[in-house]
Amino acid sequence: MTMNQAATTTAAVKPLTYGQSQALKVLAADKMGLNPQHVDDAQKMMRGCDVHPMTFASVEHQATQVHNELASDPEKVEQANHHVKTLLTEYGLA
Repeated sequence: MTMNQAATTTAAVKPLTYGQSQALKVLAADKMGLNPQHVDDAQKMMRGCDVHPMTFASVEHQATQVHNELASDPEKVEQANHHVKTLLTEYGLA
């Protein structure tokens, strides 16, 4: 791959925001059947919509809970990572 090809490929991918990284955890948990809260808000964040700061904090809190629940189980982490990759593609961020 030439430098120009790499630059073109990189430029085509939207940067992931911190909020979207938190939203991804919530959406991955939803795909895993864990029934997290704030899925609709996480979807809005992934689409780049503005959300109220308290809503953002709620999604972030839910993402932390999901992380803490999954972190000690390598199989669940692998499953969540698979869903995250799919979600990144779905939202045009990969």
